[in-house]
Amino acid sequence: MKSRLSGALCACIFTLASIPVMESANAAFVDAVTDNGNSVIDVGSVTGMTYLEVHFNNLNPVWIDLDNTGAAFDPFFGMPTDQMLVSVYNDTGIPWTDFHFEFTNASILQPLNIEPQTGLVTDLQITDTAVWLFFNPPEEIGLLNGQGVIGTPNDLYSFHLQPTAVPLPAAVWLFGSGLLGLVGMARRKKA
Repeated sequence: MKSRLSGALCACIFTLASIPVMESANAAFVDAVTDNGNSVIDVGSVTGMTYLEVHFNNLNPVWIDLDNTGAAFDPFFGMPTDQMLVSVYNDTGIPWTDFHFEFTNASILQPLNIEPQTGLVTDLQITDTAVWLFFNPPEEIGLLNGQGVIGTPNDLYSFHLQPTAVPLPAAVWLFGSGLLGLVGMARRKKA
């Protein structure tokens, strides 16, 4: 009985040891980030896909350089690929009218799944290297789980993200300049 139990335990250990660990064959690694005061978190390069969270604290663009060296060749697309999942959070407190992201040295091979956090995507334009999302009404918008397959014939590629805020109406600028003029005149009278 003891030998059967130890044999079964050895078989279980051998079976567990032979289970392959999830490799990141189709996951690019973040090589460098120009975040301009925003934050980029590499959430899941070990999950087999590139998973990034980008938190915008301001409206400055974010550039992410990725390294897909050693990616598996995808026979369906005829090139190495990266399966990418991106979540973008608007922490600026300023509503966005649209959001743009673009790839350099890579191309979008498979359509993206777009899920805005709130609001509606009124227009979606996709080219082979870029995506534009337009929101209506403009509000605190973010993008949850934008995903797709990226073709990476070059080992190194870049990902550029840029939100656009609701522009201030001309009346606000006119009111502000008039208010400054009144303050200047009041100071002039005192002097």
